[in-house]
Amino acid sequence: MSLLIALAGPGVRPAVASGTIVVNPYGVTADGIPVDEYTLTNSRGMEVKIITFGGIMTSIKVPDRKGRLANVALGF
Repeated sequence: MSLLIALAGPGVRPAVASGTIVVNPYGVTADGIPVDEYTLTNSRGMEVKIITFGGIMTSIKVPDRKGRLANVALGF
């Protein structure tokens, strides 16, 4: 909740969001620094995966009209 307040700024009340945040190990850099992957999921099925190496979004999954999830992140 403190992150939402920090992003919204002082005096602004953010909407209450329901969802989950899961942290998993992603790998290790060449320098031996561990990299974690955060998976954020909301109540409507949207899922975003972000790694701690530069804040890179590795996956953005959103449901279509029929509820099927599709990864819409662009990459190489």
